Amino acid sequence: DDCVSIGAGCQHVDISNATCGYGHGI
Repeated sequence: DDCVSIGAGCQHVDISNATCGYGHGI
């Protein structure tokens, strides 16, 4: 559950190594 918040800077590519705009973990 690295990145569950699919939003502005969060791309649902790899849950294990996803990059979120707001941060990692949520």
